[in-house]
Amino acid sequence: MERDTREIRKGDIFYIQKAAHVGSEMISDGRPAIIVSNDFCNQHSEVVEVVFLTTRAKHKMPTHVFIASAPRPSTALCEQITSVSKQRITEFAGRITKEEMMRIERAMMISLDVQCGIKDQRK
Repeated sequence: MERDTREIRKGDIFYIQKAAHVGSEMISDGRPAIIVSNDFCNQHSEVVEVVFLTTRAKHKMPTHVFIASAPRPSTALCEQITSVSKQRITEFAGRITKEEMMRIERAMMISLDVQCGIKDQRK
């Protein structure tokens, strides 16, 4: 297996190759996804964590984040954090803003029920 030498950074948007999926998993048929794993792991691991983007209308949830800087205005589905092999990463599609990443991090914390002084928006 060849090591992926591309620079993959948190906040980058890449297209992810199709893979088998089950139920409502957002495993892609070429869907763009945002890299959410930290840059140390992105450099040294064979997998990265992503949240997929969709352009479809979605119910308003505290885990959905609007992303204006994507190739098309999209929603990041932060309740479905997914580990993918770097071998499935294809075309670079852009980079989100710092503000968008802050909103994604907050939404992932809500999804994972991580309590770090953030106010629960469900109440």
